[in-house]
Amino acid sequence: MSRPVRFVHASDLHLDTTLKGVDATDERVISALVRATFDALDRVIEVCLDRKVDFLVIAGDLYNSSDHSLAAELAFQRQMQRLSAAGIG
Repeated sequence: MSRPVRFVHASDLHLDTTLKGVDATDERVISALVRATFDALDRVIEVCLDRKVDFLVIAGDLYNSSDHSLAAELAFQRQMQRLSAAGIG
């Protein structure tokens, strides 16, 4: 009997998106908002690793525009390396 295929689907991550229109004056709130998209990606990767999925599907926009940040690219690369090290495609 074959085993079921296990995967995670994530969509529209928009890494390092500037959250325009949010008027935050508390530094803790500002910091949390800046980190929010990176934290979301980290949680997706943690789920993949914890559940030992076969692969991750990323649909929709990875970045907010073609003018994305180096920080977003590096964060994505680091997370994909974590998946690769675990044998997750």
